[in-house]
Amino acid sequence: MDIQFPLLNQKIKPNSQTLWVYNDERASFMYYPDDATSASKSSHRVMQVEYVVVTSASNDYEFDGNLQSLPAPIRAPRGYSIAEDLKKEGLDVDDKASGDENNIKKLLRNNKRSVVTIPEVVNMLSKQPTYSGKLKISSKPIKSKSYFIPFSKASSIAREEQQAIWNEIANVRDDADFMSNTASKY
Repeated sequence: MDIQFPLLNQKIKPNSQTLWVYNDERASFMYYPDDATSASKSSHRVMQVEYVVVTSASNDYEFDGNLQSLPAPIRAPRGYSIAEDLKKEGLDVDDKASGDENNIKKLLRNNKRSVVTIPEVVNMLSKQPTYSGKLKISSKPIKSKSYFIPFSKASSIAREEQQAIWNEIANVRDDADFMSNTASKY
């Protein structure tokens, strides 16, 4: 499935490796928009993902911005970049589970500790009778990350074309009709 960028009259074929968060290692072999490192919310992002702290509803913990206060071990799904970020801070992270729901189940079994995930997952799970009223999301996000379509430094796409694509993403990203129509194809 291709995404048609109307102003460019160009298509991009997304796949599971299309969207990436900026990091120095990837930047050694991929081009990112210029504001990828300087903006908390890049104007050229495809999307912004926030990570939140989830505890059981009976736990009075509220994340206040101090990572050291997180109830440990902190659960995050295997492969999530946030798990590595927290480990780099010296925190006790359990990233053995393959998904958010498995971590939420562990949280509710122990009624202690915390899970770091995206709010959409918890909001969706909270609508199910198994989880309804049992989870609490701290109001302050633990982190917010911009996701990009970077280009390989070996790509034949000229830098000017790459910039034009990022500019087009900035133009259409907040167009609810375009994004809804595009997402409905997947």
